[in-house]
Order: sequence, then C-alpha cells, then structure tokens
Amino acid sequence: MVSSDQWNHLNIIQRIILMWLEGGRGYKIVMTTSLSSDVPVGYFSWAEYDIMAPVPPKTEEALAAAFISNCGARNFRLQALEMLENLDVKIDSYGSCHRNRDGKVDKVDTLKRYRFSLAFENSNEEDYVTEKFFQSLVAGSIPVVVGAPNIQEFSPGEGAILHIKELDDVASVAKTMKNIASNPDAFNQSLRWKYDGPSDSFKALIDMAAVHSSCRLCIHIATKIHLKEERTPKFTNRPCSCSTKKGTIYHLFIRERGRFKSESIYMRSGQLTLGALESAVLGKFRSLNHVPVWKDERPPSIRGGDDLKLYRIYPVGLTQRQALYGFRFRDDSELEQYIKDHPCAKLEVIFV
Repeated sequence: MVSSDQWNHLNIIQRIILMWLEGGRGYKIVMTTSLSSDVPVGYFSWAEYDIMAPVPPKTEEALAAAFISNCGARNFRLQALEMLENLDVKIDSYGSCHRNRDGKVDKVDTLKRYRFSLAFENSNEEDYVTEKFFQSLVAGSIPVVVGAPNIQEFSPGEGAILHIKELDDVASVAKTMKNIASNPDAFNQSLRWKYDGPSDSFKALIDMAAVHSSCRLCIHIATKIHLKEERTPKFTNRPCSCSTKKGTIYHLFIRERGRFKSESIYMRSGQLTLGALESAVLGKFRSLNHVPVWKDERPPSIRGGDDLKLYRIYPVGLTQRQALYGFRFRDDSELEQYIKDHPCAKLEVIFV
C-alpha cells in the first residue's frame, strides 16, 4: 500500500521527468521488475517483509498451502498443482482455484503452519518474483516455485527453494517434498539461512530496495546529466592522470550503489590490480567512517558490525542484472586496460 506522502513524492518525480521530456532533453527510462531495467522496481524490500522472522512450528497435516485466485494464468501452474495432488502431495488451497479450505484467513499467518508454500506465479518471466515468494520466506515455509526461470538467483541460501521449471519436474519435486517433510534434519537444512543468515548474493539483491525506486530514478537521471556535462570542453580539459618519471597516477571516482556522490581514489601504474583496487576502495570508505546505505533497513540480526565487506565493483551505468550476475573484471590486465581506456573511470560498489 502506497501512502499519500509517497504518492505526492512520486507525482513530483513524474512531473520532473515530464519537464525533461517536454523540453526535448529527456531520457527514455525503463522501470519494471526486470533487473535489466534502467531502474528496477521489484516486489522485495527489508522494510516490507520480515524475512528473518523466526520459523514457527509446522502444525498442519497437509504438506503445502496454496493461494491461487487467477485461474487463467499464462503458465502451467494449475496443471502443476493437480499433478502434485495426484502424486499424493496433500495441498490446502485457500484461493478461488481448486479451493478446498473455507474461511477468510491471513495469508502469512496461515503459511507459517505449513512446511511448504506453492509460490506459483501467473507467468514465467525473468525476475518476476512477487509477494507469493517473499511471504513464503517470511513464514518459514519452503517455497515451491512456478515462475521466474532464474528464481535461484533470488534464493536466500543453498537448498532453500524448490523449482518446477516445467511439468516434467513435478514428480521429482513431489518426491523431494515428501523426503524433506519426513526428515526433520533435511527440513531444518533447507531453512538454515534463517539461523545463519542469508547468502551475500541475496543480501546484495534485497539491499537494492533500501533506496526507494523514486530516489534511484533521480540518481539515474542525475548520472545521465552529469555524464553529458562531462563531455563538454569545460570537463574534457580536466586531468584524469598525472605522469612522472616514476610512472602514472590515475584518478578514479567511486560511489556506493544507491548514492549519487562519488569519492576520489588514486592508483599508480604498476599497481593497477584487482587487489589494489579493492584495498583502495575499502581504505577510502573506511577513512570516511562510511555507513552502507542499507544499514538501517536490514533486520538487526544481519546488519553486521562496523567494518565494510565489498561484494561487487563495476562501471557506473551497468544494469543491476549485469552488476549482480554478469560483469566481473576477469583479471588484473583487464582492469588495467579499462582504467587506461576510461579517463577518470567511474565505478560503483556494493557492500554487504
């Protein structure tokens, strides 16, 4: 639910964008659930979901609960549900489709009583992962997913979810569900992330939403404007390196994801290595007593201490799909070449 203050804020942002568009100076910007969007707008955030809530006792006889009310989905989710039932996986259905439980119930409170939750989306699109999945995590109910083909990228830990990629997978998933349900150690292992904390990759993904999408939109637009300004003569004359008989010193600009302001670091030729870059970045931000943008948003149990842990370094301008799952400087020579080819190189970092 969006508050009136949030609506007012979003309306202001929309007016700013329209001013740019109407002035002929605008940028075409894509904001969708896709991590390949200019500004991703996912269903996830630490604020909206109490993801690290304790695991409650599982008291229901049925293995899984389902809340499906759109019976005309564009995928095979209803067929998968029927196949699971035919394989003797008992499912309590509270939605309009295949309903076998009566009464109006609170969804998350209900899911807490089940070992598994059928997080069956209405379409199988990359990065389309809705509250069906995240509510399952909150409830400590293992998600059985029909949906995004890359759902494992959203998993909080190894073995934390089950994925029905196609109908041929239903039999093996049903077998796994029964095995986990009958083996307390296996069930606890699937929820190990609730006790030990989620993976760094999961934290890096959810942390993105610590900065509201409207703010990330402003950062995206401001970055575009700034890069355009830097192509003017005023900026092109700015020195980005300094050479002496001892070598060359390169000026780099580093910022944390979710922030616009960059910090300066300097690296010497002959020392343009991945290790030296990471050391320089950590040294700079530690000297500033930098507090990660997500610090107050995460649950207290996984905020960590005061030290910084670097997860990713990548060029400003990449999509979050590239930053989180694609781009990596392969080796020192690639980093060195990038710095030499991109004067005043601008990099972004993700701390976890």
